[in-house]
Amino acid sequence: GTTTMMRQLIGVGGHNGKQMDFIVHFGIGEATSADELTIHWPDGKGTTQTITDLEAGNYVVRQGEEAMLIK
Repeated sequence: GTTTMMRQLIGVGGHNGKQMDFIVHFGIGEATSADELTIHWPDGKGTTQTITDLEAGNYVVRQGEEAMLIK
């Protein structure tokens, strides 16, 4: 079956001119992979980024860059 999850961050910003990192967690239970992750970046331009065929694990995603799996 198809499962859709959504997380929203509100109040993004920084302190003393520095950008803050935000962590968003998606648990996929017993699944070993996710077909697709789409990120709607809060840049005021409507930028989206779609990452496909993700194996289960922890990832770092920065706007405009490839997802990096952290094992």
